[in-house]
Amino acid sequence: MHGIFPFGTNGEGYILSLKEKEELLEAAVDQVKGRVPVYAGSGCISTRDTVYMSKRAEELGADALSIITPSFALASQKELYDHYVEVAKHVSIPIILYNIPPRTGNKILPETVEQLARDVDVIVGAKDSSGDLENLMAYIERTRDVGKNFAVLAGNDGNILKCLKAGGNA
Repeated sequence: MHGIFPFGTNGEGYILSLKEKEELLEAAVDQVKGRVPVYAGSGCISTRDTVYMSKRAEELGADALSIITPSFALASQKELYDHYVEVAKHVSIPIILYNIPPRTGNKILPETVEQLARDVDVIVGAKDSSGDLENLMAYIERTRDVGKNFAVLAGNDGNILKCLKAGGNA
């Protein structure tokens, strides 16, 4: 095992209260005891709640944040960009952008991922669970030369090998 991912989107983290998330994350960090990294899913519907949960995750000992796009209301790329920039202002641990439009209704376009990768130091990777191989490949191509070791991860099992062959990460 290479890490623990509390509140990933395939669990039921999205229906937990902020207090329940804090309690579960505290227990996860305590049980892991630093043996592997803890990647906390801290994305919420609003920027305000995402900032709060991201700050709490860092305070509770998470090693990195995985942040889905806000859900329910359709957001423009500028609004998504502004959302991630605002969250990043409040934390110092790494952020992995999490694109999963079938669950959130919002898609982070490759050009937005590239701009965030260039502009925000703590944004160090993107996970694409859209199922759209072209989108995943565009993430890899557009972030290849951003001036830092930016990780692109495939969220769909069928795209993992293709992602790795194209220069993505496991």
